Amino acid sequence: MNQWIHKYLSEINAENFWEEEYIKKYNYLNNEDKVLNDDSKKYHKKFFRWFNIDIRKITKYIEKNKLLSNNIIEKLILGNICYNFSIKILKEKNILDEDNNQINNLKDYII
Repeated sequence: MNQWIHKYLSEINAENFWEEEYIKKYNYLNNEDKVLNDDSKKYHKKFFRWFNIDIRKITKYIEKNKLLSNNIIEKLILGNICYNFSIKILKEKNILDEDNNQINNLKDYII
């Protein structure tokens, strides 16, 4: 991944839970090193465009099937990047169990 993009990614510009979690997890810059202007909003939207599409597919899949299977990876634009990230976050939030079965309500995580 290109590291330069992180100076334009900020929780201030995050539009949903998933973007916030991604930024928290992979942010390596101090806030004073970030660029916050109209360009940063534009870069932020472009960076998260495909990410949000994949997260939407993943959450809809879980909602429908009550589990998350790796069969969905081939339908994702970013492949296993979003798949692995979503599994990690949903397990941390106690939505999925160790076998990737849904054990709690997903509604707060759907975008």
